Amino acid sequence: MPEINPFLPDEHLMRGVQNGSDADFECLYSRYARRMLGFFFRMFRGNEEKAQDFLQDLFMRVLEKAETFDPDKNFETWIFTVASNMCKNEFRNLNNHQVYMQREDPDEIYWQNTESEIDHRNYQTAIKQLVDALEPDKKELFVLRFEEELSIEKIAEVLSTKEGTIKSRLFYLKRLLADKLKIFDPNLKD
Repeated sequence: MPEINPFLPDEHLMRGVQNGSDADFECLYSRYARRMLGFFFRMFRGNEEKAQDFLQDLFMRVLEKAETFDPDKNFETWIFTVASNMCKNEFRNLNNHQVYMQREDPDEIYWQNTESEIDHRNYQTAIKQLVDALEPDKKELFVLRFEEELSIEKIAEVLSTKEGTIKSRLFYLKRLLADKLKIFDPNLKD
């Protein structure tokens, strides 16, 4: 089996997958599996089993739908679009979105010695709880922008929305989160 150049662009590797190359598929899997698992893990509120299932389904779709990928487009955007659509379909199929809004196990906070460490942990916990409680579309936007660090342009492609709309949604999302996190503003403390 020929060795794959680790510096080949994703789009080149996807051309190989379209031509039946197992080695190119394995290279793409090794590049994206961990990242996509993290995406699903966050989207499904830390449900590792569900995230693993969705990861396997995602890469089965990459194989089965390889011919639908346009090698002149960005692979990262394409795979996140597929993953995003999988999540949307899952949420749509649920009878009640509240299943994902209820916490099964509250996070444990391990208290540290300094007040700033306690504040930082409380702040991180508060952000996690707020993001977990967001509607699926807002949560997805948060994850794509602030955790996956995709550009506005790529998010617009993934969500099939105009860049201006993404910017507007991000503005309102940040405002919503900032309003709920006012308690952590040092300027408001006595």
